[in-house]
Amino acid sequence: MRIHFPYADIPALDVADKQLRGVVSPRDAYPSAPAADLIREALDRPLGSPTLRGLGNRARRVLILCDDNTRPTPVHLVLPAVLERLTAGGRAPEIGFMIATGTHRPMTMAEKAAKLGAEICRNYPVWDHRWDEPSELTYIGETRSGIPVKLNRHLLEFDLLIGIGHVAPHRMAGFGGGSKIVQPGVCGALTTGRTHWLAAGFTTAELMGQAENPVRMEMDTVAAMAKLAAIVNLVLNSRDQVVGCFYGEPVAAHRAACRLSREVFSGHVDALADVVVIESYPGDIDLWQASKALAASEMLVRPGGVVILVTPSPEGVSSEHPAMLDYGYRPVSEVEGWVQRGEMTDLMVAAELAIGGRVIRERARGIMVSTGISAEETRQLGMEPAASPQEALEMALHALGADAGVLVVRHGGEILPVVG
Repeated sequence: MRIHFPYADIPALDVADKQLRGVVSPRDAYPSAPAADLIREALDRPLGSPTLRGLGNRARRVLILCDDNTRPTPVHLVLPAVLERLTAGGRAPEIGFMIATGTHRPMTMAEKAAKLGAEICRNYPVWDHRWDEPSELTYIGETRSGIPVKLNRHLLEFDLLIGIGHVAPHRMAGFGGGSKIVQPGVCGALTTGRTHWLAAGFTTAELMGQAENPVRMEMDTVAAMAKLAAIVNLVLNSRDQVVGCFYGEPVAAHRAACRLSREVFSGHVDALADVVVIESYPGDIDLWQASKALAASEMLVRPGGVVILVTPSPEGVSSEHPAMLDYGYRPVSEVEGWVQRGEMTDLMVAAELAIGGRVIRERARGIMVSTGISAEETRQLGMEPAASPQEALEMALHALGADAGVLVVRHGGEILPVVG
């Protein structure tokens, strides 16, 4: 079988029928109505909160948080209906937008126009969250578990906070969306690092696809402390079409979206595979995003097997977190030692390295095919480079034998593996 990847500069892969154990991908989910209709219907049927018109009537200044270009959320499709309702009352509130970048790089003006719509960018103020600027952050307290919360200080200048995002399976938070628009969306490195490090203590199966998990509970607490009033969360299919929209109180609307997301993104396989070939789509911009696919492979590869990560990663490993290359993926216990001894203080990087290390250092061998990450960098990370998916498969079969079974995984950045 010939396997084509969604990348123009990465060649196809041929897998012998006797070796192929399956091609797993999100199920085919189709929109029940045009996106605009789904969005309007959701906004007019709130889950656990007042309508947007009701919220807008009571607000003087409104800040709308939107996810960034690492997510496929079509925010520009949502905003017309949101703004119409917020301004439908007797007086229109002052409205601004903040890109909830988390610890990603700021977006370019072209990226903002594509995300929000050029007209929005012309007519409203749009800011990037800067997680790495201490002067832009303010301390608002601690969660019950003791995580200090540093938040973008500008949020406190608004009396209504609304988040827009999309819900797909996520290795740390169970699912994306919901309170993630605040944590890590508009928080500082300390808060995000502590939350990420909490996730490193769990396997992928213990968190991914679990709407209620310890990491999500921390995120929900931070969002409540920030006074996130309501969210608009979309569920997209594998073609980035809107198949569901949920509006309302952040926890209620998010959990409803999670139920649909689980249906859409679950990929079923009969058994663990010797070799897992997984593409990073849609988390393709850099390895920081592509690592979501690497984490998902933990649930699919047998102990002692091989994971082949196929990713373009045009922006390399991570422009915002270069320390990933300094250390590379390592076993969890080793990273824990660095943290405990104070040798590694960036807990976001520590978490990423431990989560990746759990896959390619403790469970399986890792091979990477990437046009944006060099062979030297791949080796620094603890993986083996291959020039093509075909070469990577030949390397895996040489190590495991010609009878090894091969599983191909589509949409690896958002797939929710279900085995058995």
